[in-house]
Amino acid sequence: RNEREFAGYMAAFSEMVVGRSDAPHDDPGHGGRSTTRGGEVLSYLLEFELEGLPSLQVAGSGGGHWRKRHAEAKRWKQAVRGAVLENCYLPEEPLTRVRMRCERFSTREPDWDNLVASFKPIRDGLVEIGVMVDDKPSVLIGCEHRWSKAKRGQGRILVRLEAVQDTE
Repeated sequence: RNEREFAGYMAAFSEMVVGRSDAPHDDPGHGGRSTTRGGEVLSYLLEFELEGLPSLQVAGSGGGHWRKRHAEAKRWKQAVRGAVLENCYLPEEPLTRVRMRCERFSTREPDWDNLVASFKPIRDGLVEIGVMVDDKPSVLIGCEHRWSKAKRGQGRILVRLEAVQDTE
């Protein structure tokens, strides 16, 4: 039942995923790459893009009923799951130190608080599927939030995440 349920989720969110690839994981054009030595992650790079935009009203504080916020967060977490598992691959172990860049392409520039909050379900989705252990500051040591102008109906989210070595 869980597999059927997951397949239903993926079908519902497949239109949100952009840039699918059947390339092998080590192919430079693929969405994720990693290098390991003796089980230690030396490098891990993950890039993916999602069509559509998380709601700013739901993302911000007081953004409606809790059920609406929960449904919106669940939708985006599933979209992250689909994009990462379909286009990329997971690290052997969740990453303990990462640097991340999130970019929102939309017609209107949001205020800073809502821009940052709109990426919360994206970060939570990466934690849930095991890309990183948590999204607290000791793990997410650098997180850049950007906004870029896009034409109406062409809103999207671009995410880039890389492992950071303890020496950095």
